[in-house]
Amino acid sequence: MEKEKKLITTSRKQRIQKSKVLERRRKKRKVTSFIIAGILAASAFITFGTTHMLADKSVGNHKVVQGDTLYSLSRTYGVSVKELKETNNLQTDTIKVGQTLKVPAKENVSGHNSTHSHIVKNGETLYSIAKRYGITVQQLKDYNGLLNNIIKVDQTLQIPKTTHVVTKDDTLFSIARKNGLTVDELKAANNLTSSTIYVGQTLSLVKNSTSQPKGSQSVFYGEKVESGTYTVVPGDTLWNIAKRFQISVESLKKTNNMKNDYVLIGQKLTIKAPNLYKVDADVVGAIDNSTIELLISGYDEPVVLRVAYGTGKAFDLYSGAVITIIYQDSANPSLIEYRF
Repeated sequence: MEKEKKLITTSRKQRIQKSKVLERRRKKRKVTSFIIAGILAASAFITFGTTHMLADKSVGNHKVVQGDTLYSLSRTYGVSVKELKETNNLQTDTIKVGQTLKVPAKENVSGHNSTHSHIVKNGETLYSIAKRYGITVQQLKDYNGLLNNIIKVDQTLQIPKTTHVVTKDDTLFSIARKNGLTVDELKAANNLTSSTIYVGQTLSLVKNSTSQPKGSQSVFYGEKVESGTYTVVPGDTLWNIAKRFQISVESLKKTNNMKNDYVLIGQKLTIKAPNLYKVDADVVGAIDNSTIELLISGYDEPVVLRVAYGTGKAFDLYSGAVITIIYQDSANPSLIEYRF
């Protein structure tokens, strides 16, 4: 009996221990299930979010939010500012919060029929490469999906063709868009007076350029304005500001109601001077600390503008951005103000 009792007691303990082990395993499986479920839910959320973002880009609509600009949207969706403006019939770069913009689908670069490729060599720029092949910098950028003017040695660029044979579904807009041109530029390049084209017609894809006046570095381009706003930077004095914009110190002081000759960093000065123009331009980058290059529509070469000494290199950060500038036309054109 004692032996049997002992055996029964031992069996009961074993059953209890086994029950506890099973209970722990059950709880562990439950916790594991919750963890797995959480991971799957998170993965589903992330996947949904990513898909949703991609879907937004492919749907072709964007609702403008605070902080959006045409330039930032062009980088987000991989299209040019020019394409966004043409698609939405915008005459300026101004957009408003809550405004719905149509986003054109980004062209697949690999789908283009380029004549050949070009491997970037030391010292080459987008401008020098574009000039070599008889195309525009913008065409070269659009064709290769470049969002700025920065290229690297040994980088391979696809060179777009310079002519296009019209097919059944072609329109001037579709041809222009695929080749980095506006409809007006395409019409001008082919001396077209209407939008009518026919199948089999060969169109030139090389944009006509406007030559700058000879014998001078003058730009002579843009809307003429009476004044601009200059922001004082380190190293500026009234004397060197007045000299840069070809006005007298007294005139500068009078325009800004100044009683003394002191200026402060960040101070805004109204510049009233001869030959001031306002125009939109693409930033190429800095030449050195006191000169920058900009691309202005209608010119096949970058325009060189003087800036305050020490500020030129900062424009490398804006390479590819579209800015509105006010500059003074002269033998050495100078930048007065710029804004995005």
